[in-house]
Amino acid sequence: MVLDDGLMQLETPEKTHRVFQPKVWGTQFLFELTDNPQRDFFVMSSSLASTIGLYAQADYCAANAFQDVFAHRMNSQSDTFVCSINWGIWSEAGAAMRLLMDSSIAAARQTWVNHPLFEYCVDAGPGRRVYHARLSTQRHWIVAEHRLRDRPLVPGTGFLELARAAYQDWQPCTSVELRGVYFLEPLLVPESTHKEVRIVLEERETACDFTIFSLEPETGWYENARGNLVTLLPEDNKTIAYNLEALKRSLTQERPREMGVAASIKELKCFGDVCVGPRWYKSMSNIFVGQNQALTEVILPDEYKKDLEHYHLHPAMLDLATSFASTPEAFYLPFSYKKLRLYHPLPQQITAYARYLDKGQSGAATLSVDILLLDSTGATCASIEGFTLKKVTAEVYETSSSPVAPPDLHPELRQGMSGVEGAEAFRRILNQSLPQVLVSTQDFAGVRARNEAKTMVRFKESALPELREFTAAQWQSHRVEGTETVQGSFESQQGISADTGAKVVEIFCQVLGVKNIGLEDDFFELNGDSLQAIMVTSRIRDIFGVDLGPDALFDYSTAAELAKAIQTQNKPVIDQPPNQSQDVEEMFLRQQVYNLSDEEVEAMLGRLS
Repeated sequence: MVLDDGLMQLETPEKTHRVFQPKVWGTQFLFELTDNPQRDFFVMSSSLASTIGLYAQADYCAANAFQDVFAHRMNSQSDTFVCSINWGIWSEAGAAMRLLMDSSIAAARQTWVNHPLFEYCVDAGPGRRVYHARLSTQRHWIVAEHRLRDRPLVPGTGFLELARAAYQDWQPCTSVELRGVYFLEPLLVPESTHKEVRIVLEERETACDFTIFSLEPETGWYENARGNLVTLLPEDNKTIAYNLEALKRSLTQERPREMGVAASIKELKCFGDVCVGPRWYKSMSNIFVGQNQALTEVILPDEYKKDLEHYHLHPAMLDLATSFASTPEAFYLPFSYKKLRLYHPLPQQITAYARYLDKGQSGAATLSVDILLLDSTGATCASIEGFTLKKVTAEVYETSSSPVAPPDLHPELRQGMSGVEGAEAFRRILNQSLPQVLVSTQDFAGVRARNEAKTMVRFKESALPELREFTAAQWQSHRVEGTETVQGSFESQQGISADTGAKVVEIFCQVLGVKNIGLEDDFFELNGDSLQAIMVTSRIRDIFGVDLGPDALFDYSTAAELAKAIQTQNKPVIDQPPNQSQDVEEMFLRQQVYNLSDEEVEAMLGRLS
């Protein structure tokens, strides 16, 4: 398979031959070579491009269309089952994967991130950034000091800090909000090695999506958590100060903090199945309980105060400030956050005040609470709405979902077909009799609509350099020495001045390379095309300082009509001498191309075809 990008009107026989050779001539050669009674089937790997089109790949689309037609023809004439499979995009192989990944790798630049949990980050395309982490018990206390049955485990609050730190590194801001956060899979870290983790940020219209992935070497990537991030606006950043003593007095029962039991690992203490380090158990305080509400203080020891320079949502402190609301009679794990607003980094001492949304029933399947995190003066550091915990058994922390596409893949490949899916599709195709089958993991109508939209955008964005180079060359090569123009007075014809009419006719002659053009001769009947039309409007703007727009020739296709339009045009766009610089011409061409509407692009492409 050969791809050779290029606008259709700039194609050459040599380029087309290179693209056609493997698909057109290769197909016929293989069909003849394998023509024998033992042949069970003849299947060609065509592409969806033959059906939905592909920008700047007219020859490639045509080559695949040949395979489709070949399958229909030979399937009706041959005893062999002949089929053309129009494959969609693949995630693990194929030309699209190679091109997109090569471009991503070429554009990727590793950037150091000033946070102890990250190795570096990579800009993976417009509006997408991937943060790389390599977590281990030797380097990261969030897993060394947090274990489930002696197995190092990233706490749910660790996911929040990873997402928060990545977002505020990419979009520096004082206050941030995490929305719709869900914990999907546990992130267990091996004791003796590291765990590869990716935090993927993707800009959307109103928020930034985040997804956290981790790699199981033998089975692949898994999605651990997801949610949204937004920067808090000043009007959303207003907080209320609370009277801490009054809050304590409203709570009638004081429950001593749990002391835990020594774990088999040095400096860890176990609280049921969960074992934690000193950042957890040394920060605990007594719990005050009232009707549908509870309160506790979390004070990080001085020896760990430096953590707060980087960990603005300190995972150990936040874990204590949220998990204390669960009842001691059952084992609960975090499930989701409806909303968490961080107004400023957590200080060394915070008071967590929880209000139960479901009366805090002991032993209930879920618990939902709102939590305020207050500093020592009662000012709000953070607020949590709709924090939900689920009653579970420890066994739930075994990975149970299926692997997902690698997070380092180009975004356009993440919905592509895997090799396993392709093999299954191929097997099913061999068990049917249709000569042509379209295969796509995405909604076909949606793929077609997105492809058409991309074609418009890419035409406007990338056609300019080729158009400029082509029109410049054509302008020089199409100049006709001693061009004869229409003689006589133009003023008597439709009120056109002699100077304007003569210059427009001269432009027509030079662009089209034709002599003796008359005022009423139609530009397109003289075999003019849309590229030459742009050349004409460019020269008109160059000479007359009047912008008629790139589609002027569609409305005024004769020299007489165009000259009259120039005289009645009251919007001169630039006041420069006739010999404008190359930069001005490029600026004008850029304006013309980018001002094209989708309908104008379709009309121009239609005329070219």
